Amino acid sequence: MNDRPDSLALDMFLADHAEAINGKLYVMGGAWDRLQVPELPGPLPVPISVAVVITVPWNLTNRQFTFSLELVGVDNEPVAMAEEGEVFSIPFEVGRPPGLREGRPQKNVLSVMIGPGLEFERAGIYSFRGMIDGDELARATFELVAAGQV
Repeated sequence: MNDRPDSLALDMFLADHAEAINGKLYVMGGAWDRLQVPELPGPLPVPISVAVVITVPWNLTNRQFTFSLELVGVDNEPVAMAEEGEVFSIPFEVGRPPGLREGRPQKNVLSVMIGPGLEFERAGIYSFRGMIDGDELARATFELVAAGQV
């Protein structure tokens, strides 16, 4: 997390299911770092979620940014998350609500559902890279193992 008050901060974690509703994250099975699949190579049998919290400082509110999420392997090679490509991307802008105390940062929450069906070739360490305007600010890393693997 970036603690400078004049820059964006990004926190992410993995969950079995996460939804962003009315500025809150609703999470089930959150903060795991190991995923077991029936066999490899093979598809992800169930969807997973990446829960995201973006902290926008006062001086950067009312500006448009782009959040991107990319899945990479241990060698930092991109792994395609969907037929559309390797990177999920969405623009966002956080405004100042009436009565907000000057200097107070704002939170923007979202969740990205991945799969089912995402194909993995081999076991190993994988990371979801969280980027804002192309700058990596966070990673959610997990170990992928096949059933029966120690």
